Amino acid sequence: MPALVPPASPVPPKGSVEDDEDTCIICLDNVANAKLRPCGHSATCRECTDELMKRKEPCPLCRKPI
Repeated sequence: MPALVPPASPVPPKGSVEDDEDTCIICLDNVANAKLRPCGHSATCRECTDELMKRKEPCPLCRKPI
């Protein structure tokens, strides 16, 4: 019996969220324009970064305190 292989995922259209490396990893709407300290990751927008800091959440990538 042949192994079942899932179909390849389609390539996202140009300009979609999946294609944009500069999109915030939290809201997926805004441009990632904030740099977290001390880790230096810049994968979130200013609004989501403000919310992370308000809630005293760590960096969503490395989990270091910000």
